Amino acid sequence: MQLVHGIEQIKLNIAELERGRGSTGAVLEEYRLLIQRGTCFMLYRSAKGVAFAPSRFIGYVGSTLVSHRENAMRDGRVTNKAINTILGQNPTPNALLDKYYREFCVANGIAPSKKGTFGVERKYWLSPDFVDLKTLLEDMAMRDVQTTADIAETQREQVVLARIGQGNFRAGLINLW
Repeated sequence: MQLVHGIEQIKLNIAELERGRGSTGAVLEEYRLLIQRGTCFMLYRSAKGVAFAPSRFIGYVGSTLVSHRENAMRDGRVTNKAINTILGQNPTPNALLDKYYREFCVANGIAPSKKGTFGVERKYWLSPDFVDLKTLLEDMAMRDVQTTADIAETQREQVVLARIGQGNFRAGLINLW
């Protein structure tokens, strides 16, 4: 299979992943296995919030859940290099993003493993629709608060703003040190 060489090809593969995520039966199960077995993921925005796309899937042109399963030569190390070139960055470990990955798995009926394939630490890229990690974390903080049903709307907004402010304060201290 041919490797991706542009972000549009990656986006088409992400759309295929989303189709699988919304499916039932064998197609949904194939999607779940992809997410469960992944090591390097691209975070992206979906209609349901932040989602995770494994590099072994999004790194080949025109991936489908069936073609991916049947591709005996698939290799995340190869697709990672192609994605690194497109994004201009390597994936990096991040404990907070790993926490959200595990929550994403549970929300989608997937039993998350402690580590990626072969016991390797999971790593993450941000898709171009996130300006930076701060934007992503703000989105996730908002999602956490919005899913808490036992607080009023004004309290919800205050909690989100407080979390964002705490993160900015913490980042400022780290930069100062």
